[in-house]
Formats: sequence, C-alpha cells, structure tokens
Amino acid sequence: MQQPLQVTFHNLPHSDALEEEIRARVAKLELVHDRLHGCRVVVDSPHRTPNARGKTYAVRIEMQVPGGEIVVSREPVGEWRLALNEAFDVAKRRLREHAERQRAG
Repeated sequence: MQQPLQVTFHNLPHSDALEEEIRARVAKLELVHDRLHGCRVVVDSPHRTPNARGKTYAVRIEMQVPGGEIVVSREPVGEWRLALNEAFDVAKRRLREHAERQRAG
C-alpha cells in the first residue's frame, strides 16, 4: 500500500491483539488486489439502543483503489470476531469484483 494502514477504535479501548488481527486480514486483502493504495479500519462499539442487549461491535473498512474508494460498513453484532469476519468477507468480495471490472474494461 502506498499509505499506511489506519486502525481506529471508537467507544472501546485500544486492543493490540485486535489490531494485529486486523493487520493480518488487510495483508490478505492486498493479495486479492495488488493495487490497494490505502486502507482505514474503524472498530466501533455503538452506544446501546433500546433494542440492543449487551455490547455490540461494528466494523467499517475504507479502501482506496485506482478509480475510487470501496467502503464496507456492517450492522453492529454481539461479537467482535463475527463483526470482523463479516466485514472482511464483504471487503474481499468487493475487491475481487473491482479487480475483475478493471481487467475487463
């Protein structure tokens, strides 16, 4: 990547272990799309709503690629690992689709 990875924690304390997990997953995204210019990942624990039970986690991934930006934002879920899995699965799929469109066009 041309720009360093940014990892931000919002409404929860910083976690070295979680940041390392995110860095490893972003490294895998770079294998999917070798022209990933930059990436920002925000892990949030939104404030409770009347319908929410317990702590929830949301992950937002912003990826800069040639021709624009790909943003993945998932609804909050009750487990941070599930939030991470869902967001990075969608990010990988969108990067593949973007790479295919660039090759075709």
